[in-house]
Amino acid sequence: MHSRTRFVRILLAGVVLLMAALACNLEIGGDGTAQDDVDLPDMERPVVEILDLENGATFTIDELISVHARATSASGVTLVELLVNGVTVDSQPPAESLNPTTLDAVLDYQPERSGTFTLAVRAYSNTVVGQPEQRTITVLPNLDAGSGGSAGTLTIVPLTSTPNPLCRARTNTNLNFRTGPSTKYTVIRTLPAGQEVPITGYAPGPDGDGQWWQAQVGGQLGWLYANYTTQLGNCVAVPVASYPALPTPTPTNTPLPGATATPTLPDLRLSKLEGVTSVTLNDRGQAQADYLIEVVNQGGTASGQFRLAILTPTGEVVLENVPSLNAGQAYQIRNGSFTVMFNNPGLSRILVTVDDNNMVAEGNEGNNQAYRDINVQYGPATITPVAQPTNTPIPQPTNTPIPQPTDTPIPQPTDTAIPQPTSTPLPTATPVEQVAVPFSAITSANASAVEQIEALTAHGGSVTAVDFNATGTILASGSRDGTVRLWDTYTSTELATLVHDDRISAIVFSPNSAQIATVTQGGTVRLWDAGSGVEIATFTNNAEAGALAFSPDGSRIAVGGMNSDAQGGLVGMARVWDIASAGEVFAMPMFGPVVGLGFLDNDTLVIGSQGQSCDLGGGGVEIFSVSGGVSLGTYPDTAWVNALTVDTSTGQVAASGQQSTCGGNGVVWVWSAGTLRTTLDHGSSTSITDIAFNATGSLIATSSGDGMVRLWNLDTSAQVAVLTGHDSALGVAFKPDDTLIASGGGDSTLRLWGVQ
Repeated sequence: MHSRTRFVRILLAGVVLLMAALACNLEIGGDGTAQDDVDLPDMERPVVEILDLENGATFTIDELISVHARATSASGVTLVELLVNGVTVDSQPPAESLNPTTLDAVLDYQPERSGTFTLAVRAYSNTVVGQPEQRTITVLPNLDAGSGGSAGTLTIVPLTSTPNPLCRARTNTNLNFRTGPSTKYTVIRTLPAGQEVPITGYAPGPDGDGQWWQAQVGGQLGWLYANYTTQLGNCVAVPVASYPALPTPTPTNTPLPGATATPTLPDLRLSKLEGVTSVTLNDRGQAQADYLIEVVNQGGTASGQFRLAILTPTGEVVLENVPSLNAGQAYQIRNGSFTVMFNNPGLSRILVTVDDNNMVAEGNEGNNQAYRDINVQYGPATITPVAQPTNTPIPQPTNTPIPQPTDTPIPQPTDTAIPQPTSTPLPTATPVEQVAVPFSAITSANASAVEQIEALTAHGGSVTAVDFNATGTILASGSRDGTVRLWDTYTSTELATLVHDDRISAIVFSPNSAQIATVTQGGTVRLWDAGSGVEIATFTNNAEAGALAFSPDGSRIAVGGMNSDAQGGLVGMARVWDIASAGEVFAMPMFGPVVGLGFLDNDTLVIGSQGQSCDLGGGGVEIFSVSGGVSLGTYPDTAWVNALTVDTSTGQVAASGQQSTCGGNGVVWVWSAGTLRTTLDHGSSTSITDIAFNATGSLIATSSGDGMVRLWNLDTSAQVAVLTGHDSALGVAFKPDDTLIASGGGDSTLRLWGVQ
């Protein structure tokens, strides 16, 4: 649950390029064209003072070095950062204000090797950077006094202390302590940078702006915005805390009868900046990745047209014009795929500023920036590791080819036919027989008692997909940060991280739990050995994808998404590969994007698709023979589909959508043996993002964009529980023994739910 937010590591070369561009009064537009309408305010270069680090100080390897610094500028300080030998290692923006004239910050560095290092602190006033103040330190080896040594040899014995186990938050800048988890609550007091306060609980807050800590200061409970703190101590058992309702604003004066109250101002907030946190340069020293950038107007009136400024790691400033947003409306830049280029190894940062030229009068100017840290790695220098090329057959245990009949479905080998790579195994999950199950199986009878058990916050982006393995010992979570994390379901400890070069769209374990398949938004399917974390096969859809499924015997893998050719107006595509031969055995273009699929048996595939537009319509649920490549029929009573799941054990199929194309409430249709069993009305037009059956097929869990996870009794069509906590819920799954439900959300958390 580490929640330290890092801000704007702008490489020096990027700053120089940016300053040169601004000095020439040149502006790069969203379409790549030059513009000349930049109006730069006069800026005063900020000055930095290091308050607590002596020149020549001595530390040991792995010792946490906290540097307290103060920056001042009459033009306002927007960032303070710490550099070690010229490389940015930490940075801190101001809290709740974009440009205070004085900013105190606590910045951290933990050396991993011995030697002499130059630590420098510098500050920014928007794009103007001040002269750094420097200190030289020495880092000594962390040697053990009991390791021995020859006569005359100096043995370094560092002072040791017992770590403080108390869960606490250290403020990294001056931070308001409020009566509730939102900037709309009253300020109790302002805590100085560097103060440590005990954490007593946490909550995501009602405004969806991230996690808040409940803390105790001077005997009074209050709330701190976690993004501006560093978590210390053991915080595993920190509970979810309740908080008072948002205060009702008191009107300044009573309007005259018949007068119209003045609506609140617009409030533009950068609600999402999501993408991978690690890229590798190719042999030309370049890399690129796509990022989701979303801005929302959470104020009370329309914003009018405004602009976003995106500072990229190459130093380029990209400007994007955004149309006027109504109250509550969100907008994604370039349909959620903003491409960023990288060409320098090390730590890079993307900085996005909403309304950078201050054209919109807002109710809150303190939430207009966000950033993303990216670790840019060198590519392989001399030795190129052996990799599985796209669709290259995986070596088989024998040389005898499998006969390929023309019409008869091919009996496929199980997943164990794939040779397992020799590698260090991942940490294993706690065996089922060694752990007493602490929770009751979730049923319609006890669903009202389901509560949040834990919130796991290791991901750095929206958690888009979740899945349990067949034994329920491992839970996988996929995120737009480009990682899939594997968790021990009994201890909630992380076992491994599978790093990708793009945002994760879907994940699924093979039926025998030996493999895990992942698909990224760009359409690349990877098959991983679940025991070692080694990638063993790669397939590609050649276009965006977001649906994934194994056949019941584990011999085939299916992916759904967009069609790279889109000939004849068929924009969707579903593909199936035979895993043993890596050969494509099925490719079916669809009228609309494929958003869900699943196998009824090894050769029968159910596909759910959206329509192309509200005018063109389309979408629905259709059944196909994989070996025959033909449609076997459609499921009745469907419209535009958002998600689909298949319960192979019971033969049930569930799909979500709206009651009619682009209209009506969000619903889930459930079919049994091809006949509509029930329709579950969610009561609003909110998109239903994922669906999961329980082990017996008697309950369904749904996740939706309103942040709710809902449980439904399929026998009565009754809603039996509503689970709240996410700002938007994007994925949901039942543990095979029904004792837990996992959900992922736009708040970057993975939440576990159960009955104590």
